[in-house]
Amino acid sequence: MDHTSVATVLVLSALVLVLVVGAVILLLIVVHQRRIRHRAEIAELAAKHVNEIRQAEREVEAQTLRKVGEELHDNVGQLLTSLGLDIQLMREHINSHERFHRMVDTLDQAVREIRRLSASLNTDHLRTRPLQHLLRAACEQLDLPGRRSVQFITSDSPIDVSPDDKVVLFRIFQEATNNALKHARATRITVALVNNPRLRLTITDNGSGFNTASVSDGQGLANIRRRATLIGAVASVYSDPANGTIITISR
Repeated sequence: MDHTSVATVLVLSALVLVLVVGAVILLLIVVHQRRIRHRAEIAELAAKHVNEIRQAEREVEAQTLRKVGEELHDNVGQLLTSLGLDIQLMREHINSHERFHRMVDTLDQAVREIRRLSASLNTDHLRTRPLQHLLRAACEQLDLPGRRSVQFITSDSPIDVSPDDKVVLFRIFQEATNNALKHARATRITVALVNNPRLRLTITDNGSGFNTASVSDGQGLANIRRRATLIGAVASVYSDPANGTIITISR
């Protein structure tokens, strides 16, 4: 082989080596860019998750404040009005011990009501109190003897969920009960929470249901399904115009 052939082979070998090295570098760049995009997508999903949780917290707070305003007007206002009437009557019957004791009982009830409402304004209780306690207290607030029945059923075993999941589940409860009372005109709601072996939250009402085969999800049901997915759960809805609606969140 002459010098020209050797030079040609060396040049071709160098070109092949350069091409291989260039291909490897290009491949590394592509892989690195994909990793960057993947990390960015993960970060975006994480940020979206956090935003959804915070949005649920804000909606819980907003609805709680509206509820507090209504109860301050309806419950505490009536109690204090009754107390004022008793005080006026007592001026005329100062020796009426029975009326005096009734006035004191009404005052005690008003104080307890104010304390309960003050505690509900503290949003930290959503993250620190057990989910069973939150749901039981909320059902007791919604229950109005003689007008509507809102019952809470749960097992004695503790149910451990993360603070974020707790906020989402409580918001789902609020959304479902609000739909049942405001739109379906339900007079009886049963809320059940179990964790045996899977976590399951069920809200059953006797309101004016709908045909799930012919009616698409409204904004309320769409929010419930989306938020259930957010915490790795599944929302199922059964409804019938004659039998009300059953919403189940399970995971």
